[in-house]
Amino acid sequence: MSTGDNLRLAASLWHALAAGDWSTIEAAYEPSVAYHGSIEFSCRDDVLTLAKSYKQAFPDLNFKLQIQVEEGEFIATRVLARGTNTGPLLGLAPTDKCLEVTLTNTVRVANGRIVEEWDGFESPSLLQHLGLIPG
Repeated sequence: MSTGDNLRLAASLWHALAAGDWSTIEAAYEPSVAYHGSIEFSCRDDVLTLAKSYKQAFPDLNFKLQIQVEEGEFIATRVLARGTNTGPLLGLAPTDKCLEVTLTNTVRVANGRIVEEWDGFESPSLLQHLGLIPG
């Protein structure tokens, strides 16, 4: 991929998640992607399941890309996420609270697909923000 293609690939994930465009997300990831976050796994299907769970919990979820930096095969993206918790989240009842958080996500791209991802978003801080666990 040429310079900038990896940036567009990483940005497209946020737009696809906001739209619930699962086919775009599936196509962006290598089937054996290594995902590092509050949950770790090595399967594209698990990435999709996690993405769908956030979209179910926050149907109006949207993102504003603030910064993207490309260094070789790595893309770091800082994103402002907004949404209202009107669906179940991690087995917990909806709170109807609005969420606005900034997160940083890094992906490694090889041959036009994401092969590794580091999610800077931590579920415990999300649950605290929504008042589901003590802060």
